[in-house]
Amino acid sequence: MAVIRFEDDCMEPTAKLKIEYRGPNPFEAYKRVLELLKVKLGISENEIFERDFRWDNTSDEKSGFFIRVYVMKKHDIRTHTFIELIFEGSQPRDVNKTGDLSISIITKLVTNYFLDTPIEKTIFYKLLLKFYHNNFYKNVRERFFEECRTLSEKIVREIKNAFGIV
Repeated sequence: MAVIRFEDDCMEPTAKLKIEYRGPNPFEAYKRVLELLKVKLGISENEIFERDFRWDNTSDEKSGFFIRVYVMKKHDIRTHTFIELIFEGSQPRDVNKTGDLSISIITKLVTNYFLDTPIEKTIFYKLLLKFYHNNFYKNVRERFFEECRTLSEKIVREIKNAFGIV
């Protein structure tokens, strides 16, 4: 399947933002972040995907964990905001002891033009698509980019507020 894809980092000039947390029960912090996404930011359950979940139980003192979560917030048929949250940390056996958690946040605005049929794969169609995108859809996409940037800032602010990070 052929596709023309436009991707923009919503947190430019940096592609990734990292939040560090040290405190009791860091795994519970992961659960709180997912709750924040749903309650405070209005992201529905079916827009959140736990892509990777690893738990290392080999140590006697601490258990390490790695969790990758994807959030796909649709704007229209072509464009969505893609958010990747990576949680890396260690959970002490005693939940009252201090553990650590690192949260990496990556947000992108993604626009896909799928070229499925033979007509859509012709150079003439691609030129029409370029004309449409540059003259009409670009303004719509700029509005979506601002929404993406606002959502990114809101996620970071809500996470920092939830854990008392300045």
